Amino acid sequence: MIDLLSQPEYIDELRQEAREAIQLGGTIAVDKLFKIDCFLKESQRLTPVILITMNRIVTKPYVFKASGIPMPVGTLTVAATSAIATDPDTFGDNAKEFDGRRFERLRLDNKPHESALKMGMATEDSLGFGFGSQACPGRFLAVNQMKLVIAKLLVNYNLTLQKGGQTYTGGRPKYAYNDFLAIAPPDFGAKLRKFE
Repeated sequence: MIDLLSQPEYIDELRQEAREAIQLGGTIAVDKLFKIDCFLKESQRLTPVILITMNRIVTKPYVFKASGIPMPVGTLTVAATSAIATDPDTFGDNAKEFDGRRFERLRLDNKPHESALKMGMATEDSLGFGFGSQACPGRFLAVNQMKLVIAKLLVNYNLTLQKGGQTYTGGRPKYAYNDFLAIAPPDFGAKLRKFE
């Protein structure tokens, strides 16, 4: 929510998409929330919940074939989620900047492989939900719930980001990290005003 509310230039088009996804009876067609999915994916990419993931302990001696580096038994290995997600070779020269349309463009430019770019897909360059057989089994439910909550908020409320009780317009705030966990800036909140 902080990424969305600190960059209000995205709100109108995401609100419009959410309105267009409303079906008879007021339910929202989650599969029609393409732009919201892409926005969430970018938010997760730049602000992963945890900076490292896939923590494993080496149980058998191993040597990397490419480098010859040995991994003795008992060595802790991790994947550096944040470093992977901001690699310019994968995400371009502006890899460290927030671009809420990044995955929209990537998905439209890579139609045959666009499903791998959806929020919740566990790929080598998107480790927010883990990878391979150890990827979070509830990730698709979590993603759909996030999309529904954001869509309902956008359709029903005027939203503004608040800092210290005042409307905040200072751009995307920095997150703090407690060890390797992301901590949302504690002095920020959202103001919701129901549409008439």
